[in-house]
Amino acid sequence: MPPVIKKAISWLGLVEDDDSAVPNHPTAASKAARPVDPPPAAPYLPSAPDFSGDNSKTQFLNPNLVVIPDAYKSIKPIADRYQSGVVTVMDLRVMPVDDAKRCVDFFSGVVFALGGLIQRVANGLFLLVPAGAAFDQTTIDAVIAELR
Repeated sequence: MPPVIKKAISWLGLVEDDDSAVPNHPTAASKAARPVDPPPAAPYLPSAPDFSGDNSKTQFLNPNLVVIPDAYKSIKPIADRYQSGVVTVMDLRVMPVDDAKRCVDFFSGVVFALGGLIQRVANGLFLLVPAGAAFDQTTIDAVIAELR
């Protein structure tokens, strides 16, 4: 009978306690069988973001500001830009309506998680401003006026 069950039965008072049958100190064999701690994991070093995209048809009209994704699957480069702190105007007018809604929902979550701002500046145009990013409002106004 295993020692744990013997202790439980003796604690319940069903049998007499026999301390000599269960040693209280570890033996040399049990010390040798102890598992070895795994080595510490290597530290994570983030790499610089790559704006080359994910083989999608995302168009960068003004590489510094405007992006036009054509489907929901092509928003990864925009998320990479946002995460890197680049202010972006996202034009969703060429995207199907359902995909555009998913895209806005996705970036609303990204903005909530990372901080910053998402603002609808015109029908189908959204301004994405990461936390702490500085931008020139006149340049953005000019680009938005050009896109309308």
